Amino acid sequence: EIGHVNSSLSLELASLGFEITAIDIRDYPFSHPNLASIKGDFLSYRFSEKFDWVISVSTVEHLGFNKRYGGDQENVFGLDQVAFRKISELLADGGRFILTVPYAQKERTDTWFKTYTRASLQALFTLLFSVDFERYYVRKENQWLPALRDDDPKYPYDGVAVFLLSKK
Repeated sequence: EIGHVNSSLSLELASLGFEITAIDIRDYPFSHPNLASIKGDFLSYRFSEKFDWVISVSTVEHLGFNKRYGGDQENVFGLDQVAFRKISELLADGGRFILTVPYAQKERTDTWFKTYTRASLQALFTLLFSVDFERYYVRKENQWLPALRDDDPKYPYDGVAVFLLSKK
């Protein structure tokens, strides 16, 4: 899992018996025999193995905006493309990638994350991955509901895109 410090997913998967490698630029306060937690920058870290799965839950959009998290980058654009290439290289043959990112009607860059559109997401990863599952959700009255094509949110805090991708 990329960017696991604020997520319980890696620890939960490890507790279910999966061998998990997770990386974040911040310290992770928990340990588990099935969890290898790495403190480091995903983009520069040299992994020694290939993975069957890579998970990025609300992380890729923060690459290049990591000063908020103790890193040294602020408004470095294009690192999401670098991340997608690296993820593709790290996946074993037949490997799969779970991705969630914020999306809205217009692409924008806030002070600490990037917001995507449906079109910009497709352009980012279609050369590297096949889309197995794709869903868009919009927050309405504090509920996450499936978004229709003409229902994309105006604000990035109100939209999330979820993908299951396979390495090409």
